[in-house]
Amino acid sequence: MTMSGDSPYLDHGHSPAAWTGVGICMVGSLLIAFGVYFGNELLDIIGAVLVVGGGVVGWLMGKANRRSAAAHGSMDSERKPA
Repeated sequence: MTMSGDSPYLDHGHSPAAWTGVGICMVGSLLIAFGVYFGNELLDIIGAVLVVGGGVVGWLMGKANRRSAAAHGSMDSERKPA
């Protein structure tokens, strides 16, 4: 069992990648809700594409951020204990 300060994941996912992915998914969910309420299948389809796309965008941005951080030697998991 580790203490919370020992975790390599100190940011709890609070990153631009996470917020961007969640924001896109929320817009997609809102479009799906409007599509269901107004009976518009096109809004449902666009919303579903945005929900899936938001997950993909968040994942890709997170991977790019980790790759960039690793190239600059600033990964949390590489920190030496004090």
